[in-house]
Amino acid sequence: MSATPSDLPEFPAAMPNDSQKLTAYLENSPLAYIEWDKNFRIQHWSQQAEELFGWSASEVKNCHWQDFNFIFPEDIVKVMAIAQEIQSGVVSRNVLCNRNYTKSGVILTCEWYNSALFDEAGQVLSLLSLIRDVSDRAIAQEALRLSEERFQEIVNTLDQFFFVRCSETGQYLYISPAYAKIWQRSCESLYANPKSWMDIIHPEDLHLVESSLTEQQQRQSVQREYRIIRDDGEIRWIRAHTRAILAENSQPLRIVGIAEDVTAEVLQRQELARSNAELEQFAYIASHDLQAPLSVVASYARLLQNQYQTQLDNLADKMLDGLVRSTQRMQQLIEDLLTYSRLDRDSQPFQACHCQQIVEDAIANLELQIYQRQATITYRDLPIVRGSRSQLTQLFQNLIANAIKYSDRAPTIAITTVKQGHLYCFAVQDNGIGIAPQNQERIFKIFQRLHNQNQYLGSGIGLALCKKIVERHGGRILGESVAVSFKHLRAHETSQDFVCRLLLEKKKKTNYQM
Repeated sequence: MSATPSDLPEFPAAMPNDSQKLTAYLENSPLAYIEWDKNFRIQHWSQQAEELFGWSASEVKNCHWQDFNFIFPEDIVKVMAIAQEIQSGVVSRNVLCNRNYTKSGVILTCEWYNSALFDEAGQVLSLLSLIRDVSDRAIAQEALRLSEERFQEIVNTLDQFFFVRCSETGQYLYISPAYAKIWQRSCESLYANPKSWMDIIHPEDLHLVESSLTEQQQRQSVQREYRIIRDDGEIRWIRAHTRAILAENSQPLRIVGIAEDVTAEVLQRQELARSNAELEQFAYIASHDLQAPLSVVASYARLLQNQYQTQLDNLADKMLDGLVRSTQRMQQLIEDLLTYSRLDRDSQPFQACHCQQIVEDAIANLELQIYQRQATITYRDLPIVRGSRSQLTQLFQNLIANAIKYSDRAPTIAITTVKQGHLYCFAVQDNGIGIAPQNQERIFKIFQRLHNQNQYLGSGIGLALCKKIVERHGGRILGESVAVSFKHLRAHETSQDFVCRLLLEKKKKTNYQM
């Protein structure tokens, strides 16, 4: 950028002396300047001072700074101390930042660069002040200060340990106070030795922590759970989540993270898992061990019925019929309970499953019931989802069988699906007896039945099994009774509608059209 002639200092025609040169430079400086006598009375007030503060040079000539409304009241004591310091010769120059009023009453924040000129006896002759308006900077600094105060107030109330670390050096730039509470070590010790937090990592979990540090440098977001052994010997579970902040070259610049003590949550989770495992083991063993003696009872009951049914009176025949039906129900109950307990033992990996084929398999398994009840089932263009083929077949088989069972006329069943983001929403609708709103959650609980055995046979496990299958696939199942208008249903009649949401298979190269 080149200066125009009007921008350049103007010197007298004759060669200027040093004083004239200095005055010319000061007048053309972006800084305002004020010259004072030894008693702090104004001797020179520059043009920039006029523009900055609003008073003309003639208005303030020979005025003391206390003679007019110039200094912000709360800063007067500070200004007087600085003035006395330089006026008494303790220092020859100093810097001050204070607030000033303009002539119109506006408050400015200014930086004052003060210097004194002394005679041979060391007495002050005059003083010079260079002034810069830093109001914008002061406003920004105040906003930053308030923001930092709010930030500190927040982090001081958090139980989580929050930190910022330099990716290149590993040095911590910020450590929240919760570190001392969780690790039982001072924040200062971590600033001094950035790797000291790893000293108390449980030996069995050290490889997890080291791998997470490597992943952080690869610009990944990382979450880990690991144990620490505190200096008092107590073992605590920590959940840490870190993320890399990238520089312009896409390399990690900062690592930000949060760590929290989740010991109570982990212990509760472990206890629940242990309790569930014991219950499932008990259910499996009990059901398995009951099969053999129950089979013997059922066999003898059928033999009695076949051998003596026509030889006994009506009461005995009814008793034999009841005995056979009860053993059959018990056998079905045990078989369903075994199926329910085996579900968590299924370790087969999920794979792409064509729901169209799965529904066809379920219908084939129910061929006799469908024929006997003259049921009509419609479905088309069902998608591909990730899951267990056997479990999904069991899911649709149970829902279709349920629709057939709870219908007081020829069942009409429609299976439809709608894509919702990364999920598919399946609906199995029928023209059955419906579900009361207060029972729409109860029906998915194991052994919960809404009807007695004289009305509808069943073990009370079928829908609980459906719920477990859907949840193992990352979805949820709902039971609804809605008034619908559907071409296979009577207009606006109550129907039973089971809605399942399952995870969508990621799109791959395939000839299957969705």
